[in-house]
Amino acid sequence: MAGTLYLIPVTLGDSPVQHVIPSFVLELMDRLDHFFVEDLRSARRYLKKAGVEKAIDDLSFYLLNEHSEDQDMEEMLAILTDGMDAGLLSEAGVPAVADPGSGLVALA
Repeated sequence: MAGTLYLIPVTLGDSPVQHVIPSFVLELMDRLDHFFVEDLRSARRYLKKAGVEKAIDDLSFYLLNEHSEDQDMEEMLAILTDGMDAGLLSEAGVPAVADPGSGLVALA
């Protein structure tokens, strides 16, 4: 059975993540091991700020940005087709036309 791709918005500004993101999404982030991200440093910071209890270094991050190539997208899809769940951290709120994650959403 294929894994699930979860679309996870990244908050903007200084508001505490817990005040903006619903608790079920925060709990979901804590269960995931694979994340597709636009920027590694900001993704790691965001997960820490969101209270993810797993060691950040134990998580798998895959860059998905304007420089990503088709083979990168295939690697990400393989994670899902292998039955693993993954989160797409979108720094644009939720993947849309201008977001690099929109291609992955369309293929998943």
